[in-house]
Amino acid sequence: MKKINNWFKKFIQSKPIMMALLLVCSIVGIGFGSGNVQAAVPDEFTMKPGETGNVYYDTSNVYMMYGTRNGQPWSDATAPMAVKPNDGGIDIMTFCIQPGVPFISSDNPGYQAVSVTDVPHDAQVASAIWNNPILGICGDTNENDRIVTQAVIWELLPYGIKVESIPRIPDFAAKKALLYQKIAEYNQHPEFDGKTIDLTYGNSKTLNSSVNLNSFETQVSNTAKVNWTISPDGKSVTVTPTDPNVQNGTVAYKRSFMEGTPIALEKQGSQRVYIAAIKDPSSYTVNFNIKTFGEFQIKKIDKETGKAVPGTKFKLEYSNLPAGSTAPTQTEVTTDENGLSPKIKVLNGVHVKATETAVPAPYVLGSVIGDSDVVEGDIVAGQTITLTQRNKQAKGQIIIEKTGTESGKNMWNANYTLAGNVFEIRENDANGKVVATVTTDANGHAETNKELPLGTYVVTEKTASNGFANTFKPVTVKIEYANQTTAVIVKNTEGTNQEVTGSTVLTKVDAETGSETQGQATFNGAQYGLFHEDGTPVKWSEAFKPEYVEGNKLEGDNIAFEMTDKLQKASVKHLALGKYFWRELKAPEGYQIDNTKREFEITYKDQDTKVIATESVSKENVVKFTLDGFKYVESKSGSTKSGYNGIEFKLTPINDTKGETISTKTVTNKDGYDGYFAFENVPYGDYELTEVKAPEGYKIIKPLTITSDFNAEKREYMFTVTEKGQKEPLKVLTVSEEEINNGSNVIQLSKLFITNNLVKVPTIRTLATVDGEKTFTPAKDTPMHDDIDIKNVIEGDNYTMKIKLWRIQNGDTKKAQVVFETDKDFVAQAENEKQVIETLVDTSKDDENTSYVWTEELYDETGTKVAEHNDLTNKDQTVKPKIEKKETVKPVVSNKTNTPTSTPTQQAAKASIPQTSGELNGAMVFGVFAVVMVIAVGTFVYTKKQRVNK
Repeated sequence: MKKINNWFKKFIQSKPIMMALLLVCSIVGIGFGSGNVQAAVPDEFTMKPGETGNVYYDTSNVYMMYGTRNGQPWSDATAPMAVKPNDGGIDIMTFCIQPGVPFISSDNPGYQAVSVTDVPHDAQVASAIWNNPILGICGDTNENDRIVTQAVIWELLPYGIKVESIPRIPDFAAKKALLYQKIAEYNQHPEFDGKTIDLTYGNSKTLNSSVNLNSFETQVSNTAKVNWTISPDGKSVTVTPTDPNVQNGTVAYKRSFMEGTPIALEKQGSQRVYIAAIKDPSSYTVNFNIKTFGEFQIKKIDKETGKAVPGTKFKLEYSNLPAGSTAPTQTEVTTDENGLSPKIKVLNGVHVKATETAVPAPYVLGSVIGDSDVVEGDIVAGQTITLTQRNKQAKGQIIIEKTGTESGKNMWNANYTLAGNVFEIRENDANGKVVATVTTDANGHAETNKELPLGTYVVTEKTASNGFANTFKPVTVKIEYANQTTAVIVKNTEGTNQEVTGSTVLTKVDAETGSETQGQATFNGAQYGLFHEDGTPVKWSEAFKPEYVEGNKLEGDNIAFEMTDKLQKASVKHLALGKYFWRELKAPEGYQIDNTKREFEITYKDQDTKVIATESVSKENVVKFTLDGFKYVESKSGSTKSGYNGIEFKLTPINDTKGETISTKTVTNKDGYDGYFAFENVPYGDYELTEVKAPEGYKIIKPLTITSDFNAEKREYMFTVTEKGQKEPLKVLTVSEEEINNGSNVIQLSKLFITNNLVKVPTIRTLATVDGEKTFTPAKDTPMHDDIDIKNVIEGDNYTMKIKLWRIQNGDTKKAQVVFETDKDFVAQAENEKQVIETLVDTSKDDENTSYVWTEELYDETGTKVAEHNDLTNKDQTVKPKIEKKETVKPVVSNKTNTPTSTPTQQAAKASIPQTSGELNGAMVFGVFAVVMVIAVGTFVYTKKQRVNK
C-alpha cells in the first residue's frame, strides 16, 4: 500500500503527467478530477449506487488544518484521497464529508456507493468547479487547491467548522476567499431570469446581464423559436423572433458542467467521502410574449368640435386574410365614452372595413349630410391603427321660463322683478362655449333662435334681475333628433332665483382685551335685543320669518339673546331688506352697560350674494377701580411720621382674578407730598396689596386684601379693603350699577395711609445645663441641654437657628472643638420665642479642665443673620464636669520603717459623698472603703521598698 501511495504522490506531483492528463480530460471529457469539461459528469468519473471500491490516501502527504469547531479550538489532518472502483474503472477523486471520523487504514476496500441528499448545494458546487479554468480558482489539478477545496467543503457542511489556516498553504486565506467568490458567482443568474419579455415579430431586442452568459454552456429549450445571439463578452444577448406563428415561449440555459447525482462512499466504521457532482446546476429561463398580430380601433368624433362621440355602432368586415387563417370573431363594435371602440387583434396585412350603422343623439349619419359612413385600413404587426369617423349634429331651440323661489311670479314688492335675467347657453357643460345669450321679459320668458346644433347644452344664468340672487341651477338640455332627418328639436326648461335676505351677527367683546374678560368680570348675563330702525322690537313671527342661527335665545316673541363667557355671539338670518340695530338690555357683572345702538342695514348688493351678512360688535368697558395713598414711616420716638419714597408695592390678583401682578413705587406727588403711590384702572376683581421691602430698620406692612363684589338683587357694587388676618375691613365703598352705567366705569377708592413701624432687633439668651445643673459627672452619654430665649422676632415669619456645642480644654477657646451641631427651623408664634436643644455627648474621658459651651445664630427666611450668641466664655452657656478628688500617701524612703503621716481629709470625702437622712448610703460606704484600701496599699509598698534598700 505504501508503494501505491508513493506512486500516487509522484503521479499528482508530476506536472508533465498532470498536464497530459488534463489534455486528455478536456478531449474525452473524463479525467482525474473535474477538469475543464463542458458536459455532465461522465460515467467513468462517477459511480452508481451499489458499486464498490477501495478508498485510499497518501499517508506521506498529510495537511494539518487549524481553526474552530462550534466556537472551540479545533484541528484536523487530511490528505488527497481517491477511490479505485472494483469494476476496473479509473481512479476517481473524492472529498471527505465526515471530518473527525478516521479511515481504518490508508487503503480501505469495501466502500459502497450510495446516492446522498445531505450534501449542501454550495459544497457540491465547490467539489465540482474548483479546478475549472472559467468557473473555479485554477486551471489545473494541484494538491494545495484541492486541499483548500476540502477545507471549504468542511465549512459548508453542518459541523460548525471554520478553517483559519493550513500551514503548508501560505496563501490559504486568499484561495479560500476566491473559492467562496466563485461559488457565489456560480449561483448568480442574469437579471432577466424568470422575467417575461415582450417581443415584436420582425424586431430584435437586446437583454443585458451582469453575469457572463457564456458560462451557461447548455441550451435546455427554445420553445419561443428565437435567434439567441450572445455577445463575445457574455454581458448581453440579442433576441430575434423567427416564427410568425409563435406568440409565446421560453428560452432556458444551464451550466451542465459536472451535473450529476451526488454520490457518497460509505463503509462501516470509516469516514464518508464524496464524488464531485452537482445535482441542480445553475440555470436561467426567459419567457417571451411575441407580437405577431396588429390591432385596429375605431374613433368617433364630432366633425365641428373634435370631441369624442360615444355610443356609435359600426359593422366590421375583413379581407386579404392569409391562407389557412381565420378572421376575428368581432363583427360589430360600439364606441365608449371616449369615442373609442375596443381594440381588436388581426393578423398582419388584413384589410378592415368599418361601416357606421347607428349614431347617438344628437348626431346624424354621415351619409345624411353627404359624407361617407365607411372607414377602412390595413393591419400592421405590432401596431395599432385608428380608423376615425366624423359626424355632425342636428339643430335645435331652447325656451326658458324663470320664477322666484319663494314668490313665484308674484313679486314681494317693487324691489323685485323677473325682467332682466340674462341666460347663456353653453355646449356640453357649464364651462362650455357660449352659443347663445337670451334675456327674460317681465314674465320671466326667454328663448333662443332655431339654429342650435343638436347636442347637449347647459343653460346658465349670467345676470339675475333686481332683488334676486343668482341661484339658478344650471340645466342640462339634450336636443335629440326624432329621426335621422329631423332638422330642429325644441326643448323647454325652467328655473328659479332666490330672494335676497340678510343675516346679522352680534359679538360681545371687552373694549380692551377682546374676547377675554378682565379681572373677575364676566360676560355671563349680558342681554341684547334686536330692533327695527324705528325702535320696535324685531319678532320671530314677522312675515319674512327670521331664523335663529347661534346664541342663547331668550324666551318670547321678541328677538333677544343672553351672552356668556363661552358663547359671546348672537346671530339671526333671513331678515328682510331694511335697517336694524342691536341694543344691550342688561350689563353683566363687572362691565359698564353698552349704551350705543349697534346699527346695520341689509341692502341688495349683487346677483352673487344670496344673503347680505352683517356683523356688529358691542365693545364693553370693564368696571375698574383706582387705589392710591401715602406711605409713612414713624420716627424712633414714635412721635413723628414722614412720607417715604422709593418703596415698592405689588398688587397681585387672587381668587381666580385674571391679570398680571402690578408694581408701583412711592414718589412725590404733584402737590409735593412724599410717599405717594397709585394703582390706576385696576380691572374688577380681588387683589392682595403687599410691600416688597420695608425701609431699613422698619417692619414690613401686613398684606391688604381688596375685594370687589356685585349684588345682583340690589344692582350695586361693593369694594372692601381688609388687613390680612383681620375680619373687619378697613374700608368699604358701595356704588350702584346705574351710577356706573350713566357715568364713568372707573371707581375711585378713598386713599390709604400706610405706616411702617420700627423693627426691633432680635436677641438671644441661653442657659446650658445637664439635668438642670451647671456641672456633670463624666459618663458615656451625658445629656447636654440648652434653653434658648429669643426676643423681638416677627410673628409669622420663618427663622432658622444654627446651634453648636463646643468642647474646650484648659480654657483654650482657640482650640475649641465642635462636638455637636444642628439647624432648627421654626415659625415665630409670637414676638418672643423659646427653643430647647438636647443631645447626648460622651464625656467619659473629660477632666476638671474640660468645659462645654453652647453657641447660637439666628437667620431670617432670606438667609440673613439677625442675631447671634457666640461667646465661648459665657458662663450661662457653659457646663463643666464634676471630678471627685482623692488624696493618697506618698511613701517616704528612710532607713527605718515609718507609717503614713496623713490620711485623706474627711472634708474631701464629704465633698464627694452625699448624705441622705443623716446615714451613709451605698456610695459613701464605697468611698470609705476606697480610702482604707489606698492606705493599706501605700503601707505595703513602703515596707517592701525598705526591705529592698536593706
